[in-house]
Formats: sequence, C-alpha cells, structure tokens
Amino acid sequence: MLIFFFCRGYSSAGQSPRISTLSASKIYDGLPLEVASDGWTLDGDLIYGHSIGKFALRAAPTNAGAYVNSFEIVILDEKGRDATYMYKIVRECGTLNIGVREIMLVAGSAGKPYDGTPLTCEEYELTTELEDGVALGKGDRISVTLSGSQTEIGRSENTVVKVVVLNAAGEDVTANYAIGYQNGELRVTPA
Repeated sequence: MLIFFFCRGYSSAGQSPRISTLSASKIYDGLPLEVASDGWTLDGDLIYGHSIGKFALRAAPTNAGAYVNSFEIVILDEKGRDATYMYKIVRECGTLNIGVREIMLVAGSAGKPYDGTPLTCEEYELTTELEDGVALGKGDRISVTLSGSQTEIGRSENTVVKVVVLNAAGEDVTANYAIGYQNGELRVTPA
C-alpha cells in the first residue's frame, strides 16, 4: 500500500518521526525544477525492525508557481509488511518556487516615402535582461501578432496585439512569462 502525504495534517497515531524536504527555486526555463532524490531528512526513530521501503519526492514541476515539495512514503515492518499506518508522520515540506521569465517584445519600426499603399511591419525583437541572455525557455516558441498600418503622410504606432508561447509539446505556456511591450513606429514621408 502506497500512501501519499500532502504535508498537511497527520497520519494514524503512533510513532512521530519528522520528515523534512528541501526548498528550491529558479526562473522558468522550460525544464523541471529537480530536487536531489536524497533531498530529505528523517529525524526520530522508527520502531525496531521497521525500515523505509519506499520514499519518493513529488514530481518535479516545470511551470511557474509555488509547489509543496511533498512526498510518498511506505514504512515496512520486519516481515516486509506495510506498517505506515502505525506512524504519525510530522511533515516539514519545503517549497519549490518557479518564477516567471521576464521578456520584452519590441514591435518593429518602418518608414517609406508616400506611394498610396499601406505601410506595415511584421518584424519584432525579443529580448531579456536575464543573466543567461536567453529569452525563451528550452523548447518554447513564440507567435506574435502586430497591428499597425500607415498609408497617408504621417506616423502611427505599430503595436503588439497578441502573443502566444507554446512548448515543444504544443501546450500554451504563455503564463510562464512576464511580457513587456514597446511599440514601434510606422512613418510615411512626402514623396
């Protein structure tokens, strides 16, 4: 029998060993936030002859957010039978924090002399001030829709109207990004 502890409350009454798991954090990068499989400690004693038959940390999260570093445990008696029910596990679970990745989208600018046709620009620049200099997480790709058109002499803004970031599996992961925007300029000058 496998019992999953959510790091809230207690199991059945009995011995009270304390299990602590580590905390870790990083900025979203498209990869799971891994914690070493030995990233936990047991304080207190098990009943003589009992041992930990299975211990597994929660699945490593990938998306931005705060997660409890919970665990699964099975305690076995001296005959290899499940004895987990005999313990009141005191849990001190760490937190796994994945922060959003900050990026900046700069809409392209363009200009031309007046010729009676609309001036548009679909170009953009994607930047980040993160230390690694990489704007998108591993395997992520971005789709950007710009809106702007200038036909008459003058100028107008070229703006970002839609951004979608997909991971390698085609899932929408836009929420893992804090996206800043900077408009471009479309300028038509006298011919």
